[in-house]
Amino acid sequence: MFLDDHYIEEQKGTEGMFDKPIALFYSHGGGGKVKQPLVSLFKRLGSIIGEPVESYLKPDSKTLEKCRKLGRDLAAATE
Repeated sequence: MFLDDHYIEEQKGTEGMFDKPIALFYSHGGGGKVKQPLVSLFKRLGSIIGEPVESYLKPDSKTLEKCRKLGRDLAAATE
């Protein structure tokens, strides 16, 4: 799902994605500063679980294991 500041402002006062635990994974092609704006945006929706997992292009095995752990942490936070 694509989110931006406009969408979040538009959704305020509605139920849905707000106040839920969030786990962040992102992939990029390099050169950008993705993490800080991403974390800042999602902090406005709910509590971020664990550390965001970053992948440059296709995730390698180490990144995939971090994603699995992040998924387990997210599942535990919803219990």
